Amino acid sequence: KKRTRDLTVTMIGESGAGKSTLLNALLGEDIGATGDVRASDGRGRHTTVRRELHLLPGGGVLVDTPGVRAMGLWADSHSVDAAFSDFADLASQCRFADCAHESEPGCAVQAAVEAGTVSAARFESWRALRKEAAALDLRNNPHEKRKAERKSGRAVDQALEAKGNARARRREE
Repeated sequence: KKRTRDLTVTMIGESGAGKSTLLNALLGEDIGATGDVRASDGRGRHTTVRRELHLLPGGGVLVDTPGVRAMGLWADSHSVDAAFSDFADLASQCRFADCAHESEPGCAVQAAVEAGTVSAARFESWRALRKEAAALDLRNNPHEKRKAERKSGRAVDQALEAKGNARARRREE
């Protein structure tokens, strides 16, 4: 069993996520510079400009780092489903096999959220991670990417055709 005195831990996250605020809380004093949250979008400001190594009172080392512009997911859809196996179990009980868990009738996942047996915040995290993993899956599979692009192109063509038909009908009236 490792103790903190045996570890070097590095904090990594987006700018303004609260890494230096956490550092200050762990050290019990204001060593790391912190910034205010912007009123316009509720996001923190980039404050830490270099890596700083701090000795923790109980031993161990904590490295505070500047923020990164964005953090990304590097897991496939199967990994997300494995981490949220309770949702996969619920999803298998949905009325429709291709349920998107948005507003479809008979969605077991939405029913569990509404009943309070599943946390709404956890559900939103699952949906966001699934969406990001699906996009990553698509980027990493050229065949599926081309298939999605063709499907999107057909949808645009159909929308333009429908719009054109509507204009033609208006002219005839």
